[in-house]
Amino acid sequence: MFRKVLNTLLCLIFLNFLIMIQSMKGSKPYLYFLNAANTDVTFKASDLLWIQKDGSANLNLYFRTPKYTDSALTADENMDDAQAWQKRANCKIILKVATGLGKQVIKSIVAAINSPVSVGDPNARFDRGFIVVADEVNSSYIDSAITSVDSIAFDTKTVDAKA
Repeated sequence: MFRKVLNTLLCLIFLNFLIMIQSMKGSKPYLYFLNAANTDVTFKASDLLWIQKDGSANLNLYFRTPKYTDSALTADENMDDAQAWQKRANCKIILKVATGLGKQVIKSIVAAINSPVSVGDPNARFDRGFIVVADEVNSSYIDSAITSVDSIAFDTKTVDAKA
């Protein structure tokens, strides 16, 4: 009797494990930033285009954002000109880092992106792929060399209807 109950329990644990593995399939890490002005953004790690070390104390992170539709179309005066109906607001985040430690911070960000996505592991540093790169309000940083989030800025680019 005890053996039957134990086998059933082990089967249920294994089934739970298989369900958890299936839920992790396709999980992607997300990068989170919060500045002192309480402006926060989250991006899929796959949308990180590049990181640029700017001087000895700045890191510029560039992110691609999805296209969105603009409600105002351009005038249809010239049929050869494409309609400017979609926009893409790319984002540039500037992190302040301790002098000379930009490369260390870049390595920490890349290591976090490449770490396995865990689900429900209380010992995991990046649970469910949510990676806090910089949170000024709660003084939480992916690397101790990050001192602040200097800016979070979006530009606006028009994408024509043919794109």
